[in-house]
Amino acid sequence: MTRRILLPLMFVCATVVGLFIGVNFASPELYVPQNHSSSQYHVNPQYSEITSWQSSRDLMEIMSALMDDTGSVVVKIREKDFETAEREYRRLVGQGHNFENIVVDLELSETEMGEFNRYNQRNQELIRRLLDDSKRFEELKSLEVRYRDEKNPSALYSVTYEGEGLKTQIQEVTRQYDQQAPAFTLLGQQFSLNTTGYLQSVSEVESLAQEAGATQETRKAEADTLKRTSPVTAMPASVDSVTLEVQPDQATFGDTLRLTAWLTGRFPGEQTVDVYLDSQRWASGRSDATGRFQYDLLVDRVRAERHVLYAAHEGVYSPLVNVTIVPTDAALSLEVRQLAERNVSVSGTLTAAGLPVPGAEVNIYLDNIRVMNTLTGGDGVYRAFLPLQAGMYTFRTASSDSTFPLRAAESPPLTLTVSGRAGAQSVITTIMIYATFLILFSMGAVVYYRHQRGGGGPFEFRNPFAFLKLPRRKEIPARTPPEPAAAAPPPSEEASPPPPTAEEAATTPDRSREFVLAQYRQLIIGGDHPNAVQGLYLFLRDQLARKYRIRDHRSFTPRELWRLTNNKTCFGDFTKFIHLYETVRYGGAALSPEESESLVRWFEGTSSAVESDSD
Repeated sequence: MTRRILLPLMFVCATVVGLFIGVNFASPELYVPQNHSSSQYHVNPQYSEITSWQSSRDLMEIMSALMDDTGSVVVKIREKDFETAEREYRRLVGQGHNFENIVVDLELSETEMGEFNRYNQRNQELIRRLLDDSKRFEELKSLEVRYRDEKNPSALYSVTYEGEGLKTQIQEVTRQYDQQAPAFTLLGQQFSLNTTGYLQSVSEVESLAQEAGATQETRKAEADTLKRTSPVTAMPASVDSVTLEVQPDQATFGDTLRLTAWLTGRFPGEQTVDVYLDSQRWASGRSDATGRFQYDLLVDRVRAERHVLYAAHEGVYSPLVNVTIVPTDAALSLEVRQLAERNVSVSGTLTAAGLPVPGAEVNIYLDNIRVMNTLTGGDGVYRAFLPLQAGMYTFRTASSDSTFPLRAAESPPLTLTVSGRAGAQSVITTIMIYATFLILFSMGAVVYYRHQRGGGGPFEFRNPFAFLKLPRRKEIPARTPPEPAAAAPPPSEEASPPPPTAEEAATTPDRSREFVLAQYRQLIIGGDHPNAVQGLYLFLRDQLARKYRIRDHRSFTPRELWRLTNNKTCFGDFTKFIHLYETVRYGGAALSPEESESLVRWFEGTSSAVESDSD
């Protein structure tokens, strides 16, 4: 092939390659945690993890562990071992997330397993509340002893009333826990699970509520005794008693509770009044000249259960008043539309009783997979944006925020076809990229052609574009016969490979693993999560390369290295490790304490499996 044909052919090939790169440069296909798709270039390891869990035996093991751990956490709360209870609760939540992902991804939400998952999530929420309330109730005991020793009836009454609110909440949690226990136990029996530990937790919760009630009775009696036996001050108090009236005694979302407090005594007017809901100060103000204080409480972020209210003024407390908040239905709308550059806007409104619900959590599902959550604004409107590739998607949203007196709401599903159209800015960027590639390839072709024609150097600082000027035709001198080449020296023996560097040298696995874990925890404390997880991955990469003799392992991506372990004993833990590693390293997500501990567990499991593998 002559140079006259070869040069234009190379130029055309280079132009085609440049155009292809330009098209993909404008919108590259990158991995993001929200993208659960697979293609010939991308395989989500989470799907392989789910596939390995599809057998009923593995699902039964997870469900059995959830029931056992639920009972274990409650027992630790009953024993007042709150530190252990907190640790086991975090493990329970991690297992619950794994099970929920399996149920959603395998489209089992409408089966008995989906129902089991919903009951389990509700149990976790109730146990969280029980743990927090029990811990605070136990702390009040030390305050009670101190105030009783100080003979301070006012402070002891404050402890008594806070304990009354906590007791009511513990009893409410117990009632709701008992209410769903029969159905949850029946589901466990249908799957032939051992429900002994869970049934024990039900009785433990009931005992905890009874114990709180007995403690409160004793505490109130001691406070009354201390008040009667305390010496009378020389100057009588300005307020002798406080009463509280609440109308109505039952309400739902959007209703208004009118709280009226009356102060009686020597000078009841212009005095401070505090109103408490479940031992938390809800309102504060001053009474009028007659000792009357009024406050309208809007029922919005109040749980649907029984609550305790009371009013107080400088250690003088009103009798307790009970109010019941009833749940109501909520409505959740959904609207999806495509914006420029393949971004999709997801929005809607959460309302109840004709009113917007502000500050509520809304979960967004894409093809039945929860991809993110967001909060409603003051007008009850939520908005989110998702970057998606071209294709057809099904969207839906759901809200089950139990801090509001609302029943769970779900929007109707909507289907949207995302097209490949791009905005004006993307078009301009693409044109500029095309032009840049054409200029660069044209310049390269000219340089090559000039060099073949015998031109000089391609670049000079005084005139950097001088190489674009073609040289004049020169007379080519006649060739002289070349001198005979000198004899080449004899070939030397093949050099031995260089010794391994310190990084490649094999170290004791336990010591090396301890060093890497210590460095990981320091980086996590410092907030540098991407570099922390990378340190664990680099250790596993080098360990896998040494064990299974993988050459050029540093050039492999995490997914390529993961595929090589498909038939190894470390595949399960390494799959989960890679999935969370990519979420943090490439997705920019921050590790929660539960995820950080799970990552360490999967890292140690992978390293141990590789170390003990006889292959």
